[in-house]
Amino acid sequence: MDKRVQQALNIEIKSLETHYNLTMSYFLQDVKGIRDNITHNKKAIEIFSKAQNATKLQRTILRDKLYKLLTPMYERIQRRGILQFHFVFPNNISFLRMHKPSKFGDDLTGIRYSFKQVNRTKQTVIGFEQGRTTHAFRYVFPFYDKQGNHIGAVETSLSAYFLQDKLFDVNKIYSHFLVKKSIFDVKAWETKDLIQEYIPSLEHKDYMFALTKNRRLGDIEKNIINLLQDKIAYNVSLQKKFALYSYKNATITVVTFLPIKNAKDKDIVAYIVSYTKSNNIYNILNSSIYLSIIVLFSMILLFYFIYRNLNYETELEEDVKRQLKDIKKANKEQKILLSLFDMGDSVLFNWNNDESWSVKMVSSGILELLGYSKKEFLNGDITYVECIYEDDRERVSTEVLNAQKKSLKYFKHTPYRLVTKSNQIKWVHDYTLIVKDDNDIIINYIGNVIDITEDRQKDKQLIHQNRLAQMGEMISMIAHQWRQPLNNLAILNQTIAFKYKRGLLSNQLMKEFNINSNKQIQDMSKTIDDFRNFFKQEKEKVNFCINDIINHIIDMLNPTFNKYDIFITFNSDKKFNLNGFPNELGQAIVNIINNSKDALIEEEIEYKKIDIRLKKKRDKIMIIIQDNGGGIPKEIMPKILDPYFSTKIEKNGTGIGLYMTKMIIEDHMNGKIIIQNSDNGAIFKLILKAD
Repeated sequence: MDKRVQQALNIEIKSLETHYNLTMSYFLQDVKGIRDNITHNKKAIEIFSKAQNATKLQRTILRDKLYKLLTPMYERIQRRGILQFHFVFPNNISFLRMHKPSKFGDDLTGIRYSFKQVNRTKQTVIGFEQGRTTHAFRYVFPFYDKQGNHIGAVETSLSAYFLQDKLFDVNKIYSHFLVKKSIFDVKAWETKDLIQEYIPSLEHKDYMFALTKNRRLGDIEKNIINLLQDKIAYNVSLQKKFALYSYKNATITVVTFLPIKNAKDKDIVAYIVSYTKSNNIYNILNSSIYLSIIVLFSMILLFYFIYRNLNYETELEEDVKRQLKDIKKANKEQKILLSLFDMGDSVLFNWNNDESWSVKMVSSGILELLGYSKKEFLNGDITYVECIYEDDRERVSTEVLNAQKKSLKYFKHTPYRLVTKSNQIKWVHDYTLIVKDDNDIIINYIGNVIDITEDRQKDKQLIHQNRLAQMGEMISMIAHQWRQPLNNLAILNQTIAFKYKRGLLSNQLMKEFNINSNKQIQDMSKTIDDFRNFFKQEKEKVNFCINDIINHIIDMLNPTFNKYDIFITFNSDKKFNLNGFPNELGQAIVNIINNSKDALIEEEIEYKKIDIRLKKKRDKIMIIIQDNGGGIPKEIMPKILDPYFSTKIEKNGTGIGLYMTKMIIEDHMNGKIIIQNSDNGAIFKLILKAD
């Protein structure tokens, strides 16, 4: 398989995995909030405590009270995908299912590992588990009374159906759930229940298909599964995540399998299976065809000239007839070859070597790409330079000049934008061949221009994922910075309450309380404003001071970095200004600093430090970020900026951060990023063009 195709399949796996991990992180945040709420609900604790040794009639009354007390809360969490909210006694006997209050009193010891484990060890169990009626992602925690006595366990579960709906509604990822048949053999289910909830899977004989509202079994069976069944069976036997693709009716469909392990022994018992379209793989496969066509076309021309030279001494009349015949044949073959470029998302150009890049030849696909006809280009009604987005023209021209200076025969442009006839913006890749005459003079350029607009949209989604990850870290920083003001407010409140009880309150004391409490609240409000401004979306370039951005980042990160004894320094000879997007540059710098932080913590460096320097060299501004975290291993240095490459998979690393930094610096700010190792750490250099 083409390495580029395998990389594209790996990206699909990472995409599904990222969306799955994001959804599960939201679930864990929700259930931890539910746990904190219920463990501090005095009324709920009192009711469940009384039920421990109550009679059957008393338990019925207490169960009804607890159900009514928690119904408003259950209705709220249901809307966020929480299906099960279940209270169980220490002996694993069910007391109350909020999702099914009429079902209680059954012994779950042999059915639900999670309840048995939590009641035995008093430790929380998190993971996927099959129940009596459905599969779900469980969060089961021990429950205690006001005296700290263990009184049972409480379950909150995320419905697998909600996870699938979330993937479809938010990310337009069609997916379904496959559950291993062996799970059903040990459950106390009636056959009719299975028929209502599951049917045999088309993908694999050992799995059941969980029915949902978005299922499209007919289409899947007809177009994809039957073509891939043997490959699916083989990859499932390997017990790993994998992705395959099917090419049918000029469409590439990628099928991605993400394994789910059970909570008990971490065996794979289910798969999330997604179906997505991939223009990326389609373009990769077609680019190979285009290259073969160009080689074939070149060989035809080569053989033609060899043939002509070998027969140069033949009679003139015979030679003319033969050449005419060969020319007709070549023209016919050229038309056939060029017609292949009218399929897919690429356009073949032949530009003259003049100032406006006038078009000598263009394939019919130009109408689909830019909305102009071949005739408009060939007649000179529109030139290619006029179609290049104004802000990109200078860069594209510079890349051509650099290729000429280096005497390159072939070069690839950095992606740039074209403006269509209807004023739409499209992003393209441009692979250009330089054609010279016998005197080494450039006469024209042959270029293959490919539409990558859809891929750029996916890059924006990656940026959004990175922003979400950064915001998660920033939220923890806000919580850390709020801890001291909250403690101070608590002490002030306790002091006022104490003085009030003893009749010692005075106007002076109330005035001091008002001043001190307002100061704490203003400090907390300033923290929120600082982080909110950092994450504002920017639509237009502005002039900004790089020094201010770096100082602001250090102010935000210092409270958290102090927690890990990490010392950050910043040195600059003077202030430097840029025109661009300050928040994007800030996010790129935060990604690098957080990467250094993780290395320093993981390597357990005694004196942890991160040094930031800002300097100017000729017409370039350099931001240099250096740590003493041991450096980057040589074997992964070439891959460190690749999308979804991470050395922190076990710690939920997404591999997006440094790739986003590269995209921001190189694509958005026309800069360059260089990564090196020093004697004791890593060095990141961000090189930007000075205004």
